[in-house]
Amino acid sequence: MRASSVSASRFFLRAFWVGVASVSLTAVIGATEASTASATRLCTTLSCEPADTYPANTQLAASLEEGTKFKILSTVGTIECENSTIGGETTAETGKPLALKITKLSFTGNCHLGGLSTCTSTIISLPTTPWLEATGEGDGIFSIEGAKSIEGNVRFKCGNFLSCYFTMPTATFQLKGGNPASFGATKVALEGLGLCPETSELDATYTLTEPAPAYLVG
Repeated sequence: MRASSVSASRFFLRAFWVGVASVSLTAVIGATEASTASATRLCTTLSCEPADTYPANTQLAASLEEGTKFKILSTVGTIECENSTIGGETTAETGKPLALKITKLSFTGNCHLGGLSTCTSTIISLPTTPWLEATGEGDGIFSIEGAKSIEGNVRFKCGNFLSCYFTMPTATFQLKGGNPASFGATKVALEGLGLCPETSELDATYTLTEPAPAYLVG
């Protein structure tokens, strides 16, 4: 083979591998950008520039929306409480979904079952796998779901009518981003153990007081 032919072959072979490497690098960068773009972030603005992203371990605090009550709708009547709070923190800056840790859950303030009886609540266990996930336009899903506990997440005792250990294995709230953000659930099924109604459903709307403002961006 002549020297010119060998040189040409080497040139084209080198060009081929450079092209392959370029395509591979482009694919990796594209996949990385797509992965980052689809990860959920909790942000101070809807545009969510890097400086607008809340860091890991951001504290979360929520209480009932003004003028509303926490309700459990059931076949034996409606359990109502005037106050309810949820507290926790993010465990990362981004995630698919963004993982949380719930540290506080309370249902207090003139809790009662219809006009039949006053009620007391006792927190048995906190949600084990809560998370946030963006759905678009700053909104998303706030889940306080978790593994089922034999004794449930919270016990409500209302006189001699009801003594039920409620669990929330799939409780999710629709979150509306804003300043402040809010989230609510309507007729989310609950499961129970003990002296419980045949069916029970959660109905509550919360205001996210910390952090504020808050938007979910993916």
